Formats: sequence, C-alpha cells, structure tokens
Amino acid sequence: MSHNIAEKTRVAQKRGTGHGADYKPWIYVYELPGHSGIHHNLIDWKHGRQTHLLSSGELWQYLITRWDDNVIDIREQFPLDLEVTKELFGQYKNFKHPCDKNGLRRMTSDLLVDYKDGHQAVFSVKYSRKLLLEKTKHTESMIKKLWIEKQYWQGRDVEWNLVFTDEMNRILAENISEIVYYWNPETVTDKVSLLKHLIARKKISIDLESHPVVPAEYSFLADKYISDDMLAQYP
Repeated sequence: MSHNIAEKTRVAQKRGTGHGADYKPWIYVYELPGHSGIHHNLIDWKHGRQTHLLSSGELWQYLITRWDDNVIDIREQFPLDLEVTKELFGQYKNFKHPCDKNGLRRMTSDLLVDYKDGHQAVFSVKYSRKLLLEKTKHTESMIKKLWIEKQYWQGRDVEWNLVFTDEMNRILAENISEIVYYWNPETVTDKVSLLKHLIARKKISIDLESHPVVPAEYSFLADKYISDDMLAQYP
C-alpha cells in the first residue's frame, strides 16, 4: 500500500481521534513491514482497549505512566499535524522532513498523556542515551526529528519528555504488568488473585520497585492480608 493511500485510509478511519476505549492510533503494529522489531498489544486494564506499542520501552513507559492514578488517558502513536511539521522543518536548512517515494510522511509521538488536572505530556521513547549520541547519519536524523517533535509540542504548551528504555525501572513495569491483569473482580479465584486485585486497585500497597515479586512472596502476603471472609465476597 502506498504512503498516499495509507494516509487517506487512516484519515477515513479517523486514526488519531477519540479518547480512552474509542481512540484509534495512527499506526497499528501489524502494519509495520514484516512486523519488524519487538511490539506489544497490551490491553489497557482500565478501559479495555488494545494498545499498539512498538517497542519494549514504549510498553514499560505505558505501564509505569498508566499506574499513576493522576493519569486519565494515554494515546499511543499519536499523529502530528503534517502542515505544522512541514513548516517547522522548513525553518532549518539542514533538516529534512520524513518522507518516502510518495511524499511527506506524517510524524507521530509515542505516548500522549492526559492528566486529571487538565495538563498533558508527551513521552518520546528511545533505547539509549549513549546510542543516540553516536555520530551517525541515522542518529543525526533522529535527533533532528526529536527536535522538531519537541518544538511541535512546546508550541502547544504541552510538556515533552525524552525517555530511554535502558534507564527505565523494568522491575516496576513487569510487576505492574503482573498485577493489573487482576484489575477486574472477575479474575479473583483464590487468595493470591484477590491480593493482586486489591494491589491493582490500590487497596493494598507493596514494594513493586526494588525487586521482582515472586509467587512465594505473593503467597506469603496473601496469607497475611487475605481472609476467607474477604475471599467469600467475590464470585
């Protein structure tokens, strides 16, 4: 499918519009050539939408950000206004707008986050600060695109953050991933699953940041916090 046809199709499908369960990302993981690289279809535990995350870093950042109760929505692969990015690139002689053989290609931001207090933030995820600073044509092009993305969002009074996969708390992200599977009460079948449900709902707090929580620890904590009467309240 050519870039121009894909652009028209995405616009017709209202990609990049909606919120929560109704949001449609600009890029779906199955549209990538050969499904290249590592990608994830996380089911958001609060609104139930399948997310389209194009790297492990995007997944971990999504999990950690969504765990924050001040966050009300995250929209991944959010499209930038093509006319605006075209104008921004035009301000710099040595900057070239992303394109393919069919013309200009729309840029996207990895994660656009909405908070309860009304402010927004964007997270652009790259693998490594060290690799980004290597002097190659690829990294130079990437840095220029990041600069344009930053200018784009700052022009809209939106906080822009560059984050790196190898600096993230992977332990926290993986513990969150284990816990939020039990967000819905229907997942409760025993004391351990009830414990995880209550942690997901922030009724019980444990250390998720410093070490991977193993099954034996969950069993110990379930015996400590969960009674038979508590379990009987769940179907």
